[in-house]
Amino acid sequence: MTEWLTLPRVFLVAAPVAMVLAANALAAGERRAKAQRARDALGPPTRDAEQATVGARVILEGTLQSNSEPCARFEDGHAAAAVTVEAEGFRAAFAPPDVRVNWAIGEIEKMFIAKSARASDLSLVVGKETIALEGAVDVLVGSHEMDPNAPFASLSPAVRERITLVAGADAVPGATAWAPVLSRPLFRSVAEGTRVRVAGTLTKRSEGDRTGYRERGKFALIGDEDHPLVIAFAGAPSYGGAFAAVARGVRRTSALGAVVFVIVAFSLVGIVLARAHHAALHKPRGTPAPMAGMGAVRPLADPERCAVLKREYDASTTVLTSCSSDAQCTSETRGGAFFGLEGCHRFRNREVSAARLDPIEEMWMREGCATSFELCPPAPPAVCTQGQCAELPPEPIPRSWRREGDAGLFFFYVPAGVHRIDAGGLDTDLAVYRGNGIEITTEVGQYAPAPTEEHEGRVVTIGGQQAEVTRSSRNMTVVFDLNDLCKNTNCAFVGVDRRLSLRARCESQESCEDAWISLSSVHFW
Repeated sequence: MTEWLTLPRVFLVAAPVAMVLAANALAAGERRAKAQRARDALGPPTRDAEQATVGARVILEGTLQSNSEPCARFEDGHAAAAVTVEAEGFRAAFAPPDVRVNWAIGEIEKMFIAKSARASDLSLVVGKETIALEGAVDVLVGSHEMDPNAPFASLSPAVRERITLVAGADAVPGATAWAPVLSRPLFRSVAEGTRVRVAGTLTKRSEGDRTGYRERGKFALIGDEDHPLVIAFAGAPSYGGAFAAVARGVRRTSALGAVVFVIVAFSLVGIVLARAHHAALHKPRGTPAPMAGMGAVRPLADPERCAVLKREYDASTTVLTSCSSDAQCTSETRGGAFFGLEGCHRFRNREVSAARLDPIEEMWMREGCATSFELCPPAPPAVCTQGQCAELPPEPIPRSWRREGDAGLFFFYVPAGVHRIDAGGLDTDLAVYRGNGIEITTEVGQYAPAPTEEHEGRVVTIGGQQAEVTRSSRNMTVVFDLNDLCKNTNCAFVGVDRRLSLRARCESQESCEDAWISLSSVHFW
């Protein structure tokens, strides 16, 4: 069935896909730029709370931490540390036609309304300092954002109910008094465990205020309804538009719209299949000569040739990644067709040209070695470690640790002396990491064995997701329910009762502390 795969016919199929991917890439670029503009407008962060002026409004950057029940995202009810629903301009204009006509366009464009909710106990970890976050919040840039681009009445009943519970009846269409309302709302949320910037009034807490889990915190950032704590995600938000909102049931669509969508989709698939069938039936005898100026198309990649290119690439990056200071290092998001060549991110010396890698990348594509494709998260910060540019892990993870995990699902951090040993399971995806007195097993499957020693289980939040944790003297297990997680992420599998289990065994008190830091560093794509 591959005889019809000539260049013109492949182009017929690939061109629409390429246009869709290009449109998504442009939209993603605009979202990143918009998020960056919002953070720039907020101002640069202060690096140390000790050096900031108490009583002044300051901006701090760190890791968002929650030690209480999370709040619910408006679009799907999933756990979040803080959420905001907002509408601006015509999105916030809701009035009878005669009233709207009498209003000047400029006045309507100035209309704005936003309502927020948060977990009761929030803190910001900045270096070794834990800053309490108290008072009202406003999510300026979310780690996840969604714009259903739909009138309030077209949203699903559950979404409307969550908005009304937070915003109040006066903030949604149908209110008796004329005021800006959430006519066409959009949603922003930040997850626990994400890196954020927070703007608020800095206060120094007395010994009497420093109780409970925040007893170490000497400072707090305070906001109120007029001047809330402004929270901005430090990376590029994941985003869902109108199509994602329909697919996930956030907004409803009419029966006619659904029928038209199905007809168009099936028509496009039918056209492609019909052309393929026609080409296969009418293929001329013999093998046609290649087109002028075109080489023969390689149907399959040569594994040995691809392995050689990978070794050449790794050898060439040694010079590119060499460094003597952190200021020389930078990071870039890669992935895509080059995922099998260098993974998601490139860490390199900004003063060294990467042009030497271009010929290898061209051969990688020409030889058909790009058999894996991955849409990667934003690149983390870079640092110079042992003379090589590498990822700077988030605090409190030591800077010498590195990222591991399964592409498209999750990642976590392990010490430099811990190395991966692949071990595929019968009904699961299994990986084993050993070194430094630690053995960590990660497993994606339909079951998750627990330690054999006596233990006490509890539910905690890790990487913005709830997990069941069991610990004993030399064993610990963290289990995530992927059924709930995959309702809101692009999981690379479909299954029932699927779980992610991370189990660790350790030989000493010190190695057990490292093992727990590793297991609690899990983040999801």
